Amino acid sequence: MRCILTTKDDLDNHFKISYSPVLTGYFAAVVPKNNPLAKKKDIYPNELKGQNIILLDNNWCPPEQLHLQEIIRKDNDNKHISYVNNVSNANIMAESGLGIEIVKFFV
Repeated sequence: MRCILTTKDDLDNHFKISYSPVLTGYFAAVVPKNNPLAKKKDIYPNELKGQNIILLDNNWCPPEQLHLQEIIRKDNDNKHISYVNNVSNANIMAESGLGIEIVKFFV
């Protein structure tokens, strides 16, 4: 038997396979240290107004994260959103202080 690790988002309901979670996770914001939001334990989408945001391009984004990104976009009339097509670029941008990155965090 072989095991392939994936997310539930990657599976269609019509597949003749089952999904059993191995890890659970949540979304996190990677915030530059000099940003006042860095001191907060929890950040809500409406608190991102006026912030530079780094999001994954829709073509690279898992559906669950895409849903969160849509909420962030709708909550923010701010147009300071950068889109990247890989997580490494998003990490570098956040580390450089260019914005707040939204990531899936596994625990």
